[in-house]
Amino acid sequence: MGCLFVALAVYWDDIVFQYNKVYWSPTSSLDGLTLGMSKSDLIFLKGEPTCSEVSNTCFWGNPDYDDILAVGIQDEIVTSVTKQRPYGYSPPFTNVEELKEILGEEDILAVSKDYLTRRYTYLKWGITFNFEQNRLVSAMVGQIEWRSIPGGEYKIRGVRICPGERCPWSDDEQLKPEYQGKDYSIFLD
Repeated sequence: MGCLFVALAVYWDDIVFQYNKVYWSPTSSLDGLTLGMSKSDLIFLKGEPTCSEVSNTCFWGNPDYDDILAVGIQDEIVTSVTKQRPYGYSPPFTNVEELKEILGEEDILAVSKDYLTRRYTYLKWGITFNFEQNRLVSAMVGQIEWRSIPGGEYKIRGVRICPGERCPWSDDEQLKPEYQGKDYSIFLD
């Protein structure tokens, strides 16, 4: 009986992972917030935020502990939710290898100049996962926008966009004028 218990314990994680590989898919909500909810409902649930009118983003949390919730708002409606250190959000993966085994190849990949940070975006679900040294550090759902990764590499569906002539960002990390009002979709077939 003891050998059976040990064998089950050894394979349990693999059984759970394979189950999640078949049945799990990303959610369109984070931290109890859903896309499309009103700003008034958001503030009712989360309390008084610090908001930036320039970026149309409201923030909650403690930046000293990297525990930040950032919510994009447009026309009084939630358009994106980003959770740093996504406690309470438990995808069935902890590293990039497991992420790719469950969700497949990403649509957009951004790699930092020092190679320590990567951002994997899946357009089908409108979700982005950020990893530092192969460890999940944040997740974002919602509107997919240009987000540079200073001096790094940017690929869309496996095609390298940056660095290169087609890179939408200038050397000072500003969006080039010819890309204003456009998004990543100009690089899709």
